[in-house]
Amino acid sequence: MPKVPVEVSATGPRMIAEAAIHADGVMLSVGADLERLRWGIDLVRTTRAKAGLDPNGIPIGAWVNVVAHPDVEIARQLASGWTSVFARFAVMHGKPTGPQTNDSIKSLEHLYNDFDLRDQASSSTAQALGMTQNFIDNYAIVGTADTCVARLRQISELGISKVIAVGFAETASSNNGRYATETFLNQITPSLKN
Repeated sequence: MPKVPVEVSATGPRMIAEAAIHADGVMLSVGADLERLRWGIDLVRTTRAKAGLDPNGIPIGAWVNVVAHPDVEIARQLASGWTSVFARFAVMHGKPTGPQTNDSIKSLEHLYNDFDLRDQASSSTAQALGMTQNFIDNYAIVGTADTCVARLRQISELGISKVIAVGFAETASSNNGRYATETFLNQITPSLKN
């Protein structure tokens, strides 16, 4: 029987490096910030080169929070729940991993100190409400459909071959949720097929 390919999702440097050597694919879970994605890609490639493997011989993908809405405040609010869940992994052991700004360090420290596991992905939790707007704008992709498409294209240009887009945890039946879902399906997805 053929080998079942193993793809590893990784956030921190040790897991990214292990995945680079032992997995058949690496899915970075480091947010949508281009500097953080470059850091993860570089770590995969340098680790493979040091191990005597083809640095470009493994596909690299990314988990990214994406919420489109013409009102960026609504997009941020919808994205904040899942963004807090994914971002928490960047500070899981108390120290932020990868490149960070002072603003992102403050938001990550908040996630480390105030994360409530009982209602993780809701936008009304303390962890979601405590992230700065700038942090959400950088760690996730929020805004108009055109803004989202442009950022996803930038990610693709880095060498990311696959993106798993994570939306929001609020009910999709709300007007804002329905609009965000329809925008993703009807405007963002078709724009990226080319």
